[in-house]
Amino acid sequence: MRLFPVTVRFDKERQKNSKVPAVPKGVSWQEYQAGEAELARAKNVGAIVPDGRVVIDLDLHKGVTREAVEQALGCALDWDAALLQSTVSGGEHYCFALPEGCSVRQGSDLLGVTGFDTRAAGKGWICTGEGYTDESFYMGMPEALYKMPVPTLPPEAVAKLAEGAVSRWHSLMGDDDLSGLEAAVQERPIDGLTLEMAAEYLDRLPSEVLDNYD
Repeated sequence: MRLFPVTVRFDKERQKNSKVPAVPKGVSWQEYQAGEAELARAKNVGAIVPDGRVVIDLDLHKGVTREAVEQALGCALDWDAALLQSTVSGGEHYCFALPEGCSVRQGSDLLGVTGFDTRAAGKGWICTGEGYTDESFYMGMPEALYKMPVPTLPPEAVAKLAEGAVSRWHSLMGDDDLSGLEAAVQERPIDGLTLEMAAEYLDRLPSEVLDNYD
């Protein structure tokens, strides 16, 4: 487990809890590994998202719902099996496994859904400890983030949240003007492009354009 102490304070100006890695000056939280004694003294700790997993952070106070996220992703998620904890701000953290070789982007208010955030492997971390409530059936935090059996993120969700060209492809699929979409496909190769995604693209093209694809 890759852990470090975190200082949690309520930011009056922003009216939200501020979480800051409490690591030595000049040292990145991505590289720091706290000792057992240091972690035992800490009220809150940060846990770096491990390889092969992604955390979905639902900021419930912003009005986001599971149903809204599923609609944006185009598939259902096994939320209950993925639930890690309730957060100090009233949100919820869910952990999903990723198919081998896949990665997803890290971001906030994704796919136009306010309060739908992700924390990606190696790039993101989540806080736990004081003010957080363990929700996992298997074990407490932070162990659950690393060791709990979690459901795999469906292919549809992986594609929507994919990094780089594939995520751009999905955004272009929503445009009425197909010129940008056609240009993106012609920029082959597109890492992660599946046969289903290619078929969806071809289905949207007019017949006169299809004649150019042998």
